[in-house]
Formats: sequence, C-alpha cells, structure tokens
Amino acid sequence: MSISKRKFVCEKDFDNVNKFLSDINILDQHTDNWDNGRWSFNRFCIHSSEEATGKRDWEDGVQIWEDGDKIIGVCHYEEAGDYFLQVHPNYKYIEEEMLVYAINNCRTHFPDIENMNLSSYCDDEKRVSLLQKYGAKKNEFVDNYRKLIINKKHELPSLSPSIKIINIDTSDRVICEKIAELYTKIWPTSTYMSNGDTVMSFVNSPAFNSELSFALVNEMDEYVAFYVLWSDSYNKHAHLYPFGIDPEYRESVIPSYILGSGINKLYDLGYDSLGLNAWYGDLEEKVFKSYGFKDIGYGNTYTINI
Repeated sequence: MSISKRKFVCEKDFDNVNKFLSDINILDQHTDNWDNGRWSFNRFCIHSSEEATGKRDWEDGVQIWEDGDKIIGVCHYEEAGDYFLQVHPNYKYIEEEMLVYAINNCRTHFPDIENMNLSSYCDDEKRVSLLQKYGAKKNEFVDNYRKLIINKKHELPSLSPSIKIINIDTSDRVICEKIAELYTKIWPTSTYMSNGDTVMSFVNSPAFNSELSFALVNEMDEYVAFYVLWSDSYNKHAHLYPFGIDPEYRESVIPSYILGSGINKLYDLGYDSLGLNAWYGDLEEKVFKSYGFKDIGYGNTYTINI
C-alpha cells in the first residue's frame, strides 16, 4: 500500500485519531508526545469557544497520514504556533514530511508569529536531530510524563467531616462555574477553563467521565480542589489534567485525599494505568510519588524560526 495524506475533518476523524493515539500510547510510550486525553482537552478546552460555535479553525491545522486506511501519523496545533507531531514508530521516515507540513501550516495560519514550537522526548534522538536540521533551538521549559500502574486500592487519609467530595457534573452550571472560578484562582493567567461554559462543554467529549472527575467542597460551600480525568475509550488507561488545589490547602491532606479517591475509583472500574503530563510544584510531586507515579520520560520544547 502507498502512504497518503489528507486533511482532517473533525466529525469524521476525531475518534479515529483518538484510537490512533490510544494504540500508540500502549505500543511505545517514548514516541508518544501527546496522550489521547490531551487530544480531547485540545478540542473541548483549549478550543472551547470554537467548539461552542461549530467554527473550528483548528481543524485546518490538522493533517493525517495513512497507510491504506490505517492512520500512521498526525500533525496538529494546540495554541497558536504550538505544534505536535505523532508518528507510528514503524513510520519514522515520514516525520520530516510532517515537520515541513507543520512549518508551512504555521506560516499560513499564523503569519505574525516568528517562531513555532514543537516537542520531543529527551531520548528521541531522531526527532531531535531532525529539528536541529531545521535550525531548532531547545527551550528552557521541560515537561515530564508520569505514569501510575493501577494494581491496588489505597488507604486514604482522614478528611474533615466538614469537607465533602462530589463528582463534577457537567450538566450542573453552578458546579461548572465553581470549578472555573477555582481554576482561575489557581492559574490566573490561563484561559483554558475560564468560565462555566467551558467546563460544561466537557459533556460532549467521549473522553470525559463525570464519574471519574471530582471536586472537594468545604463547609462554606467553597471549592478547594478538583481533579479532571480523561478516560481512554479503547484501552484501560486514563489521563489526569488538571489536578488543582487551592493554594491555602496545598499543605493539607486534601491533595492526597482527592487523588487517592480518583485512583481507587479507577481500580474499581478495572483501569490499568493513569498518565500525568504537566509541570507541578514540589508539594504536588510529593503526593504523586506517594501513590507510586513513576517518571517515564521528559519532554523538551524546541523553537524553529519560521
């Protein structure tokens, strides 16, 4: 069969790409630069305003490569100029073609941007070499990917009776508004979950499961922590993002309690693993390690002048 490429059509291809990412995640962690949970987060959170109107400008930044009817590579952007290349490890030879597509697409869609960003794992020598061929320079920012093998239930710390745990019901506007307010309090410069409508849009994502996403509420009905989990539709894997704790509660038992609750629920449902790909502070890292998360790869971001 011959390799072909084509444009992405969201309603037809979204789930096909989701399955491709799911399969690659199981096949080879170290060539996986974006978890399939991140694919859903891209559509329903980063581009939530486009999703609400149905005018998805980000679709024009997605290209699919196929061998027959089998997806072997996908290129797309999240935010303006931030591109991701995902290629099946048996087809690494098409990666340069994918990179050239990304560069040209960025020039077309973001003519005012001088630099584009791409990611690579530290041990992905082929991609690093390719990026350097096009003059890429490594950024200071380093992301790390953690994975938890779910093989037991955990004993949770005692929680004050005045604090209750609830599921994030995306049909409940009050809950969604409260989650957005807490998100903004924790990350005031981020626009990912800026209002209740953004959180409510998650209900349309096949990867979001209200049963697996939690919030903690104190006696004054203030939301003090939350946990959003994207579940893999094809494999018993899940992706955690974001994991947010009100700064006033970061040194309490709350981070450990809410994370442990989610892990135990995954165990009850027969999930095999939980991934986490984001930067967090030392206090959160201590909680992750206490539950057995392991670092399985670090990602560098490279900048190419276009």
